[in-house]
Amino acid sequence: MATYAYPNDVAARWRTLTTEETYSASVLLDRVSALMRQSSPGLDARIAENPDLALIAAGIAVDAVLRVLDNPRGVVAETVGPWSFRRSDAVADGWLYLTSQELAQLNSDAAPRGAFTIRPGPNPAIPAWPIW
Repeated sequence: MATYAYPNDVAARWRTLTTEETYSASVLLDRVSALMRQSSPGLDARIAENPDLALIAAGIAVDAVLRVLDNPRGVVAETVGPWSFRRSDAVADGWLYLTSQELAQLNSDAAPRGAFTIRPGPNPAIPAWPIW
């Protein structure tokens, strides 16, 4: 399967990548693209129907990869003396992740999912009972 973004997209948003960073970005983009497909079923079909969604997906993929490349250790706090640091919980759980806002953007045009939908008010598809 194709990725939603490429290492040159990461470089355009960040800086010129080294050879090692280009390789890492490529691997991470493959992984995040698979994660996006798993988290948003039917994403490829929706992208084929809506080209703007391809740009959104590429931006989300680049953002997820930049979270790892820009801060590979996941440090969110650091103290110099006596030395200590704190890692992000998200990084400790596996580094590469999609935020709830990113998932909402991917699924904004998807069909509603759930057990049922309640729509208050009359349904025009059902004929009204005659008033006696």
